[in-house]
Amino acid sequence: MRTSILCRICEESNEILLEKCSQCGHDLPSDREKLRIIIARANLVKSAEGTSDQQSKNEIKRLKEELSRNAREIDSLNITIESLQKELNERALPRQETMQDEMALIKEEQSKIDTNMKLIGSLQTIPYIDPSQFQCDTIISTGPKYELQLGEFNGRSVVMKRLLRTMLDTKDFDRFKSYIGRLAKLNGGEGTIISLIGASNVGEKNSQIYIEYMERGDLRYFLRTTPRLSLPWKTRISIALNIAQGLKVLHGLDLIHRDLSSHHVLLNQNMVAKLTGLTSSREIDMSGMTNGVGNFRWVSPESMKENCPYSEKSDIYSFGLILIELDIHEVPYSSCLHRGRPMSDFMLMDALINATPGSVVTQHKFKDSPTWYQELALRCTDLDPEKRPSAVEIVSILQSIDSPSHLLLPPAKIGLKLSVIRAKNLLDTQIFGTQDPFCKITLGGQIVRTKYHDNGGCEPRWGEVQMFENIDPVNMTLEINILNKNWIKDGQIGKCTVPLQSTIKQLDDKSTWTHWFEVFSRGYRQGNILLKFEYQGDLARWLTEYNTTRAKYKALSGNTYQ
Repeated sequence: MRTSILCRICEESNEILLEKCSQCGHDLPSDREKLRIIIARANLVKSAEGTSDQQSKNEIKRLKEELSRNAREIDSLNITIESLQKELNERALPRQETMQDEMALIKEEQSKIDTNMKLIGSLQTIPYIDPSQFQCDTIISTGPKYELQLGEFNGRSVVMKRLLRTMLDTKDFDRFKSYIGRLAKLNGGEGTIISLIGASNVGEKNSQIYIEYMERGDLRYFLRTTPRLSLPWKTRISIALNIAQGLKVLHGLDLIHRDLSSHHVLLNQNMVAKLTGLTSSREIDMSGMTNGVGNFRWVSPESMKENCPYSEKSDIYSFGLILIELDIHEVPYSSCLHRGRPMSDFMLMDALINATPGSVVTQHKFKDSPTWYQELALRCTDLDPEKRPSAVEIVSILQSIDSPSHLLLPPAKIGLKLSVIRAKNLLDTQIFGTQDPFCKITLGGQIVRTKYHDNGGCEPRWGEVQMFENIDPVNMTLEINILNKNWIKDGQIGKCTVPLQSTIKQLDDKSTWTHWFEVFSRGYRQGNILLKFEYQGDLARWLTEYNTTRAKYKALSGNTYQ
């Protein structure tokens, strides 16, 4: 009779004497409940008893004879099957490669259908604007494929963007439709990404969208036309923070900007910065993203190389160059000279592709920025993408400059024991075979990785425990990038971010919480990951000391930007 007990959280089979699940650590049923389960199972076994020993022996003898007879038949059938299988294999060999190609195409088409269905869902949420309600005041710009008009809608200044029919092809139309859906899905990115107000004729070749008007134009124009010393450092850091927060939103949804530059940062009248330029933005591509990148002066060196992926860390490199721009007010690499003259574009691109630590192009020049600011910019522009900080860490650093969190942590020490248990319903990034998922976990600058679950597919199990010491449970955010073992080729599977502060209210009396968290892939919810948070140390004391620190900080004064 089976005596094991199933965990209600992770459905793992456990020995009956255990109090907690051996897989996820969750409490198992009480002893009284276990006894009730065992009695119920015993009754089922008992009901099957009652036949005499002689009848049982006779039945066993008959079954043995039948088993022997069946075994001889099976041996004969196996010989026949092997012969037929050999013949089939010989016939199938010429078709095997063709069938694999066909399966790959079917899988790719299914992926496109799923993406289109999600896009349709996003497009259906967009407010409709009758084109007659928009009054054009002036044409801002006209490009090869798009036209921008400034006008009014309901008494508000807005920008209308439309495709030019004369230059339209199917790819342009699909790309514009995806751009509209992406803006709708991002919904302003918590005030850090340009907002979509509405649209007209979505799905048709004369689609028009209406976005908010940013009075001061793009950051590159602003820096070029503004005396450097007239721009306070507080404003520069505020601009940098808004850009980083926009990247945090994008990367948290498993999206990358891909064309980040000062041309694609807009400023409104109040000097609030917002990201734009998402027309050429792409979801993380499973086959790599190296073709057709934006202005190369803001592009990371690794993304210029053939067969190298374009990842969220490429966005971080572009952000680091913008940090330098905010200091010197000049375009990136303007100090790089050849024979006393600025490097040509081709020469600069070649230098970046072949750059090594210490190369001239890596020796960025600064003017009067604070030391911590320069250190952050250099970390962002490190040639090794793995050494660059995440958008979450950058936001934390920039926010800490003028907040209590830049002070020392309370004397009480808090540790986090994180159990990464399993995931379900993940995105399948593999065309052939089964993906081998693993997790890259980042918290407060610490990076750890789980083991691979070979052939884990969309339902991987890890069951690993990771320790993080001296954490900040109020201001830190946990990041989990779920990757494929062959991720350079097949890309990121998905991403999960968890602000630690959101877990504190959920803790039980043992300071633990086990929960299924959402995973985002290519901008959409795609699966879940089961995590267990277990805080170690006197959390109540830490929070009390932290609040005391905040109260004292409010009494402090001084310029934190120097």
